[in-house]
Amino acid sequence: MSEPAANNTALVTSFGLGLPDNIANWLDNRPALIAVLQALLLLLVFVSLEKAVFWLSRLPIEAYFEAVLMAGLFNHPGWPVLIMALAAFVLLSRYGDLFRRWESLQYGSSLRAFVLIVAVGLAWPLSTYGYNYYFDQSHAVDRLALVALLPLLWFRPAFIFPFILVALLLMWQFGLPSLGGSIFAHKLQIVHVLNMFAAFFASRCLFGEIKSGTFVFLTCCLIATSYWLPALGKIQIDWLQHANLYLIPPAAHAHGWLAELGSDAVIKYSQLLQYIGKPIAVFAIVLEALFLLFLLRRRVSIALLAGAILFHIGVFAIYGFFFWTWALVDTALIFLLVRLHGAADPALYSKSQFILSIVLISAGALWAFPPKLGWHDTRLTYTYRIDAYDSTGQRWPLRADYFSPYDESLTFGAFSYLSEATPVLTGSYGVTKDGAQADAINSAGSAGEVFALEAAASPVRYSNESADQFYEFVARYIANRERRGAQLVWLQRFSPPPQFWGFKHDDKHHAAISEISVSQVTQFFDGERMLPIRDTELKRFSPQATTSSRPGDH
Repeated sequence: MSEPAANNTALVTSFGLGLPDNIANWLDNRPALIAVLQALLLLLVFVSLEKAVFWLSRLPIEAYFEAVLMAGLFNHPGWPVLIMALAAFVLLSRYGDLFRRWESLQYGSSLRAFVLIVAVGLAWPLSTYGYNYYFDQSHAVDRLALVALLPLLWFRPAFIFPFILVALLLMWQFGLPSLGGSIFAHKLQIVHVLNMFAAFFASRCLFGEIKSGTFVFLTCCLIATSYWLPALGKIQIDWLQHANLYLIPPAAHAHGWLAELGSDAVIKYSQLLQYIGKPIAVFAIVLEALFLLFLLRRRVSIALLAGAILFHIGVFAIYGFFFWTWALVDTALIFLLVRLHGAADPALYSKSQFILSIVLISAGALWAFPPKLGWHDTRLTYTYRIDAYDSTGQRWPLRADYFSPYDESLTFGAFSYLSEATPVLTGSYGVTKDGAQADAINSAGSAGEVFALEAAASPVRYSNESADQFYEFVARYIANRERRGAQLVWLQRFSPPPQFWGFKHDDKHHAAISEISVSQVTQFFDGERMLPIRDTELKRFSPQATTSSRPGDH
């Protein structure tokens, strides 16, 4: 069902601008300008709403030790803010038609399907992760609330607001405590899209006839800038000139990717990439750069989104990074553009909208906050191993997925702050943004040359505070898991595939853990072998004797 027809004057006056009749009449004859004004207004609401909901949902770490996260909203931000939010809710319900049906929106059924697909992509991992042994909580009430909000969202679009808030309350725990590494980029892509719809719906309630096509337009710009800015980042560091994709599989293998194949097969895979890596790199950067022209034509949009899905499959094959969330959003947008073909095309792909899209996509860093992905791959990889010992001294490794839901942090994270004696030259998966440093590492021919580069490097990045926090996290998590035993194992069977694939934990050993060891392993790929050139134990300690206190209380 289409939304009620409205003339341009109604659109202008509905913004509450109180413009004189002569100005309103002048705008009546300039629908392209009105479309631009609507887009800029919605963009302002989006940025404001995103900042507000991020601030509102960022609970202090102490709140995550409680059974119900939503209760933490009464302490943070506190009653005054909640009272103001309640007043806004009442006013919008009374005067803004907050609980209107999807059918009242232009393209309502298509928008509902799009939003629900994206929302399920966020609710799935946030409702099926394992028991959080660090906080010793399952946060079951919050998870059930998130799942219950999905059918309510199907019923009324207004439920997008509590859905986003509860999802973020659950999501932020994966970064607490802060262990290092960027693990939110793939989840935030979904959050940004849902926030854009929330901003659109709020604008409808506040200002009246904001067109659904404006939401579609800005969503396209939002997704396009998440590809364009990584292309810009690669161009700025001259990535194509230094692209050595064949160095990726050995580094990813050191982090556990393709562990089942064995190192010999991975080396052969690497040698194959040495011949075809350059065309793949060209395809990647050209594809990402073309997203600047995303709204040139509908066929261009769909072709670029299909290419992006293919790109994510390639990244998975090389790195073991399975960004299925980004691919899901791309697929959902293809669905929406196909459904709206003929209805939205004239406005969405007009000349004025195309020019505006180039401006917004180019300036995406100012409003979309996408990750600026770009780095150089090297032969040198630092990984970190956590070993458990029983009372007899028998050792077995604790793989990243043992620490669910922190498995992504431990697979992808960069823990250079743990190394007190040696400078760490590269980040996770052997990457660096310093082109000269990458060239120096890749020119090294032996372990001795690598050690010489380390010796000549800047001072170590060791942080006593960050290291203590890391070891406290490991000790607390293990102590609680030893005390609690397996929790919510059945629920994890329904969880989505991981974003970062690594070693699988072998849980056959059931002896009590009496000691923990954290080691740094340095590996160098000489073109034919992945050489472990150093294995240094950084710290050995016992799980916490008590888990009743919180960090900092003992």
